[in-house]
Amino acid sequence: MGQPINPVPPGGALAPPGAPTPSALIHTRANEVLFAQDGVQPPSPLYITRDDRLFISARNSVAGVTLLVRGRLMLASGEVVIQQWALVPTSDRALSFIIVEMAEGYLLNLVAFPSVSTARRGQCFTQLVLIRGGATNVEATAQLAAGYAVTGSALIWPYGTNSNPTDGGGVMRAILGTDPAAGAEVVETVPTGARWRLLAFVAQIIASAAPATREPRLIIDDGVTSAFLAAVSNALLANGIVQLSATLGVNPQQFTVSNVTDVLPLPEMPMLLPGWRILTSTINLQAGDNWGAPNLYVEEWIEP
Repeated sequence: MGQPINPVPPGGALAPPGAPTPSALIHTRANEVLFAQDGVQPPSPLYITRDDRLFISARNSVAGVTLLVRGRLMLASGEVVIQQWALVPTSDRALSFIIVEMAEGYLLNLVAFPSVSTARRGQCFTQLVLIRGGATNVEATAQLAAGYAVTGSALIWPYGTNSNPTDGGGVMRAILGTDPAAGAEVVETVPTGARWRLLAFVAQIIASAAPATREPRLIIDDGVTSAFLAAVSNALLANGIVQLSATLGVNPQQFTVSNVTDVLPLPEMPMLLPGWRILTSTINLQAGDNWGAPNLYVEEWIEP
Protein backbone atom coordinates (compact mmCIF):
# COMPACT_ATOMS: atom_id res chain seq x y z
CA MET A 1 0.00 0.00 0.00
CA GLY A 2 1.10 3.57 -0.61
CA GLN A 3 2.17 5.99 2.06
CA PRO A 4 -0.62 8.07 3.70
CA ILE A 5 -0.82 11.67 2.63
CA ASN A 6 0.39 13.98 5.37
CA PRO A 7 -2.08 16.68 6.32
CA VAL A 8 -1.16 20.28 5.67
CA PRO A 9 -1.38 22.33 8.86
CA PRO A 10 -2.00 26.09 8.94
CA GLY A 11 0.93 27.88 7.42
CA GLY A 12 1.30 25.41 4.56
CA ALA A 13 4.13 23.22 5.92
CA LEU A 14 3.80 19.46 5.66
CA ALA A 15 3.22 17.68 8.94
CA PRO A 16 6.01 15.30 9.89
CA PRO A 17 5.32 11.59 9.39
CA GLY A 18 3.24 10.16 12.22
CA ALA A 19 1.94 13.53 13.39
CA PRO A 20 -1.75 13.55 14.46
CA THR A 21 -4.32 14.98 12.04
CA PRO A 22 -5.40 18.47 13.15
CA SER A 23 -9.08 19.21 13.75
CA ALA A 24 -11.09 20.51 10.78
CA LEU A 25 -11.05 24.26 10.45
CA ILE A 26 -14.44 26.09 10.48
CA HIS A 27 -14.41 28.65 7.67
CA THR A 28 -17.77 30.45 8.44
CA ARG A 29 -18.89 33.90 9.57
CA ALA A 30 -21.35 34.85 12.26
CA ASN A 31 -24.86 35.73 11.04
CA GLU A 32 -25.33 39.43 10.38
CA VAL A 33 -29.12 39.22 10.94
CA LEU A 34 -30.53 37.96 14.21
CA PHE A 35 -34.13 36.79 14.67
CA ALA A 36 -36.14 37.04 17.88
CA GLN A 37 -36.98 33.69 19.39
CA ASP A 38 -38.88 34.88 22.44
CA GLY A 39 -41.86 37.24 22.55
CA VAL A 40 -42.41 36.97 18.77
CA GLN A 41 -45.37 38.97 17.42
CA PRO A 42 -48.20 37.02 15.67
CA PRO A 43 -47.72 36.64 11.88
CA SER A 44 -50.88 38.61 11.02
CA PRO A 45 -51.87 42.27 11.24
CA LEU A 46 -55.59 41.40 11.43
CA TYR A 47 -56.88 41.08 14.96
CA ILE A 48 -60.46 39.79 15.28
CA THR A 49 -62.39 41.29 18.16
CA ARG A 50 -65.59 40.04 19.77
CA ASP A 51 -67.56 42.55 17.65
CA ASP A 52 -66.19 41.36 14.29
CA ARG A 53 -68.04 38.87 12.11
CA LEU A 54 -67.37 37.19 8.80
CA PHE A 55 -69.83 37.79 5.96
CA ILE A 56 -69.68 34.86 3.50
CA SER A 57 -71.67 35.39 0.30
CA ALA A 58 -72.06 33.75 -3.10
CA ARG A 59 -73.95 34.32 -6.34
CA ASN A 60 -74.10 30.92 -7.95
CA SER A 61 -75.53 29.34 -11.13
CA VAL A 62 -74.72 25.63 -10.69
CA ALA A 63 -76.89 23.21 -8.72
CA GLY A 64 -75.64 21.19 -5.77
CA VAL A 65 -72.78 23.45 -4.64
CA THR A 66 -71.74 23.68 -1.00
CA LEU A 67 -69.23 26.44 -0.34
CA LEU A 68 -66.78 25.58 2.44
CA VAL A 69 -64.76 28.28 4.20
CA ARG A 70 -61.95 27.40 6.62
CA GLY A 71 -59.86 29.73 8.72
CA ARG A 72 -56.88 29.50 11.08
CA LEU A 73 -56.86 31.82 14.09
CA MET A 74 -54.27 32.38 16.77
CA LEU A 75 -56.05 32.87 20.08
CA ALA A 76 -54.84 35.27 22.77
CA SER A 77 -53.33 32.22 24.51
CA GLY A 78 -51.14 31.55 21.47
CA GLU A 79 -53.07 28.41 20.49
CA VAL A 80 -53.88 28.09 16.78
CA VAL A 81 -57.42 26.82 16.08
CA ILE A 82 -59.31 26.00 12.89
CA GLN A 83 -62.85 27.17 12.24
CA GLN A 84 -65.05 26.02 9.36
CA TRP A 85 -68.35 27.26 7.93
CA ALA A 86 -70.59 26.05 5.09
CA LEU A 87 -72.85 28.02 2.75
CA VAL A 88 -75.31 26.30 0.40
CA PRO A 89 -76.11 28.95 -2.23
CA THR A 90 -79.11 28.85 -4.53
CA SER A 91 -78.49 28.16 -8.23
CA ASP A 92 -80.50 31.16 -9.52
CA ARG A 93 -77.64 33.66 -9.16
CA ALA A 94 -79.41 35.42 -6.30
CA LEU A 95 -77.32 36.57 -3.34
CA SER A 96 -76.90 33.85 -0.71
CA PHE A 97 -75.01 34.61 2.49
CA ILE A 98 -74.31 33.67 6.07
CA ILE A 99 -72.88 35.79 8.90
CA VAL A 100 -70.66 33.86 11.28
CA GLU A 101 -68.92 34.47 14.56
CA MET A 102 -65.17 34.02 14.84
CA ALA A 103 -63.00 33.45 17.87
CA GLU A 104 -61.14 36.45 19.21
CA GLY A 105 -57.54 36.51 18.09
CA TYR A 106 -55.31 36.95 15.07
CA LEU A 107 -56.72 35.75 11.73
CA LEU A 108 -53.92 33.86 10.01
CA ASN A 109 -55.58 32.73 6.77
CA LEU A 110 -58.85 31.84 5.02
CA VAL A 111 -59.66 29.47 2.16
CA ALA A 112 -62.97 29.06 0.31
CA PHE A 113 -63.73 26.30 -2.14
CA PRO A 114 -66.77 24.49 -3.58
CA SER A 115 -67.56 21.04 -2.26
CA VAL A 116 -70.03 18.30 -3.31
CA SER A 117 -70.53 19.62 -6.86
CA THR A 118 -68.26 20.93 -9.60
CA ALA A 119 -68.06 24.69 -10.08
CA ARG A 120 -66.19 26.36 -12.92
CA ARG A 121 -65.01 29.91 -13.39
CA GLY A 122 -68.01 32.10 -14.07
CA GLN A 123 -70.44 30.11 -11.89
CA CYS A 124 -69.94 30.73 -8.16
CA PHE A 125 -68.79 34.26 -7.33
CA THR A 126 -67.76 34.42 -3.67
CA GLN A 127 -66.92 37.23 -1.25
CA LEU A 128 -65.40 37.08 2.23
CA VAL A 129 -65.92 40.36 4.07
CA LEU A 130 -65.19 41.38 7.64
CA ILE A 131 -68.18 43.24 9.07
CA ARG A 132 -69.69 44.77 12.17
CA GLY A 133 -73.39 44.41 12.90
CA GLY A 134 -75.97 41.86 11.75
CA ALA A 135 -78.01 41.03 8.66
CA THR A 136 -80.07 44.23 8.81
CA ASN A 137 -77.29 46.68 9.62
CA VAL A 138 -74.14 45.34 7.98
CA GLU A 139 -71.12 47.64 8.06
CA ALA A 140 -68.24 46.30 6.00
CA THR A 141 -64.82 46.99 7.50
CA ALA A 142 -62.53 44.94 5.23
CA GLN A 143 -62.94 42.90 2.07
CA LEU A 144 -60.68 39.91 2.49
CA ALA A 145 -61.28 37.96 -0.72
CA ALA A 146 -63.51 38.19 -3.79
CA GLY A 147 -63.54 35.98 -6.86
CA TYR A 148 -64.88 32.76 -8.33
CA ALA A 149 -64.67 29.68 -6.14
CA VAL A 150 -63.58 26.96 -8.54
CA THR A 151 -63.30 23.24 -8.02
CA GLY A 152 -59.64 22.37 -7.56
CA SER A 153 -58.55 25.94 -6.79
CA ALA A 154 -59.34 27.75 -3.54
CA LEU A 155 -60.10 31.41 -3.03
CA ILE A 156 -57.58 32.54 -0.40
CA TRP A 157 -56.66 35.28 2.06
CA PRO A 158 -54.02 36.63 2.41
CA TYR A 159 -51.89 36.69 -0.75
CA GLY A 160 -54.92 36.13 -2.99
CA THR A 161 -56.39 38.61 -5.46
CA ASN A 162 -59.70 40.46 -5.30
CA SER A 163 -61.60 40.48 -8.58
CA ASN A 164 -64.97 41.51 -9.99
CA PRO A 165 -67.41 38.95 -11.44
CA THR A 166 -66.74 40.07 -15.03
CA ASP A 167 -62.94 40.06 -14.78
CA GLY A 168 -61.31 37.41 -16.95
CA GLY A 169 -63.09 34.64 -18.81
CA GLY A 170 -66.53 33.26 -18.05
CA VAL A 171 -68.01 29.78 -18.23
CA MET A 172 -68.79 28.36 -21.68
CA ARG A 173 -72.37 27.12 -21.97
CA ALA A 174 -74.24 25.24 -24.69
CA ILE A 175 -77.92 26.06 -24.19
CA LEU A 176 -80.95 24.40 -25.73
CA GLY A 177 -83.56 27.14 -25.84
CA THR A 178 -87.33 27.07 -25.64
CA ASP A 179 -89.29 25.50 -28.49
CA PRO A 180 -91.89 28.09 -29.55
CA ALA A 181 -95.40 27.16 -30.59
CA ALA A 182 -96.36 27.16 -34.27
CA GLY A 183 -96.72 30.70 -35.56
CA ALA A 184 -94.50 32.13 -32.79
CA GLU A 185 -90.96 33.48 -32.90
CA VAL A 186 -87.86 32.34 -31.03
CA VAL A 187 -87.18 34.52 -27.97
CA GLU A 188 -84.27 33.84 -25.60
CA THR A 189 -83.61 36.26 -22.72
CA VAL A 190 -80.42 36.73 -20.71
CA PRO A 191 -81.37 35.52 -17.21
CA THR A 192 -81.49 37.71 -14.14
CA GLY A 193 -78.07 37.80 -12.50
CA ALA A 194 -76.20 36.70 -15.64
CA ARG A 195 -74.17 38.43 -18.30
CA TRP A 196 -73.71 36.80 -21.71
CA ARG A 197 -71.50 37.07 -24.74
CA LEU A 198 -73.21 35.30 -27.63
CA LEU A 199 -70.78 33.14 -29.59
CA ALA A 200 -73.12 31.14 -31.83
CA PHE A 201 -76.84 30.68 -32.55
CA VAL A 202 -78.65 28.03 -34.61
CA ALA A 203 -82.40 27.64 -35.22
CA GLN A 204 -84.51 26.06 -37.95
CA ILE A 205 -87.88 27.12 -39.35
CA ILE A 206 -90.25 24.87 -41.30
CA ALA A 207 -92.78 26.72 -43.39
CA SER A 208 -96.39 25.57 -43.63
CA ALA A 209 -98.25 25.03 -46.89
CA ALA A 210 -99.62 28.57 -46.79
CA PRO A 211 -98.44 30.51 -49.87
CA ALA A 212 -96.19 33.35 -48.75
CA THR A 213 -92.58 34.47 -49.05
CA ARG A 214 -91.13 34.54 -45.54
CA GLU A 215 -87.99 36.46 -44.59
CA PRO A 216 -86.43 35.15 -41.34
CA ARG A 217 -84.29 37.66 -39.42
CA LEU A 218 -82.13 37.48 -36.29
CA ILE A 219 -82.31 40.34 -33.77
CA ILE A 220 -80.41 41.21 -30.58
CA ASP A 221 -82.05 43.89 -28.44
CA ASP A 222 -82.19 45.18 -24.86
CA GLY A 223 -85.88 44.33 -24.60
CA VAL A 224 -86.91 47.48 -26.47
CA THR A 225 -84.25 48.80 -28.82
CA SER A 226 -82.55 46.64 -31.46
CA ALA A 227 -78.75 46.56 -31.33
CA PHE A 228 -78.29 44.05 -34.17
CA LEU A 229 -80.43 42.80 -37.07
CA ALA A 230 -79.49 40.43 -39.90
CA ALA A 231 -81.70 38.75 -42.49
CA VAL A 232 -81.18 35.44 -44.28
CA SER A 233 -80.52 35.54 -48.01
CA ASN A 234 -82.76 32.55 -48.79
CA ALA A 235 -86.41 33.11 -49.63
CA LEU A 236 -88.52 30.78 -47.55
CA LEU A 237 -91.56 29.58 -49.50
CA ALA A 238 -94.44 27.25 -48.67
CA ASN A 239 -93.29 23.87 -47.27
CA GLY A 240 -89.69 25.09 -47.28
CA ILE A 241 -87.01 24.79 -44.58
CA VAL A 242 -84.35 27.30 -43.61
CA GLN A 243 -81.71 26.79 -40.92
CA LEU A 244 -80.46 30.08 -39.56
CA SER A 245 -76.93 29.92 -38.17
CA ALA A 246 -75.00 32.86 -36.75
CA THR A 247 -71.49 32.93 -35.34
CA LEU A 248 -68.54 35.23 -34.75
CA GLY A 249 -65.85 35.82 -37.32
CA VAL A 250 -67.57 34.69 -40.55
CA ASN A 251 -68.77 36.36 -43.71
CA PRO A 252 -72.38 35.81 -44.80
CA GLN A 253 -72.57 32.41 -46.49
CA GLN A 254 -75.23 30.19 -48.00
CA PHE A 255 -74.98 26.40 -48.12
CA THR A 256 -77.23 24.04 -50.04
CA VAL A 257 -77.46 20.59 -48.48
CA SER A 258 -80.56 18.61 -47.56
CA ASN A 259 -81.89 21.87 -46.13
CA VAL A 260 -80.88 25.45 -46.87
CA THR A 261 -78.57 27.00 -44.26
CA ASP A 262 -77.79 30.69 -43.97
CA VAL A 263 -74.69 31.59 -41.93
CA LEU A 264 -74.83 35.12 -40.55
CA PRO A 265 -71.97 37.02 -38.89
CA LEU A 266 -72.54 37.99 -35.25
CA PRO A 267 -71.20 41.39 -34.16
CA GLU A 268 -68.32 41.73 -31.73
CA MET A 269 -70.72 43.20 -29.19
CA PRO A 270 -70.05 43.98 -25.56
CA MET A 271 -71.56 41.54 -23.09
CA LEU A 272 -75.35 41.29 -23.03
CA LEU A 273 -76.91 42.37 -19.74
CA PRO A 274 -79.83 40.73 -17.92
CA GLY A 275 -83.06 41.21 -19.88
CA TRP A 276 -81.37 41.47 -23.29
CA ARG A 277 -82.90 39.17 -25.90
CA ILE A 278 -81.79 37.04 -28.84
CA LEU A 279 -84.84 36.54 -31.05
CA THR A 280 -86.12 35.90 -34.53
CA SER A 281 -88.47 38.21 -36.42
CA THR A 282 -89.91 36.68 -39.58
CA ILE A 283 -91.59 38.88 -42.16
CA ASN A 284 -94.81 37.21 -43.38
CA LEU A 285 -94.69 34.52 -40.70
CA GLN A 286 -97.74 32.27 -41.12
CA ALA A 287 -99.81 30.68 -38.36
CA GLY A 288 -98.59 27.19 -39.27
CA ASP A 289 -94.90 28.06 -39.63
CA ASN A 290 -92.81 26.39 -36.96
CA TRP A 291 -89.51 27.49 -35.47
CA GLY A 292 -87.69 24.72 -33.60
CA ALA A 293 -85.87 25.09 -30.27
CA PRO A 294 -82.71 27.17 -30.82
CA ASN A 295 -79.20 26.20 -29.79
CA LEU A 296 -77.04 28.91 -28.27
CA TYR A 297 -73.38 28.89 -27.33
CA VAL A 298 -72.55 31.63 -24.84
CA GLU A 299 -69.85 32.76 -22.45
CA GLU A 300 -71.49 33.56 -19.12
CA TRP A 301 -70.52 35.58 -16.05
CA ILE A 302 -72.32 36.44 -12.83
CA GLU A 303 -73.76 39.94 -13.14
CA PRO A 304 -72.25 42.30 -10.52
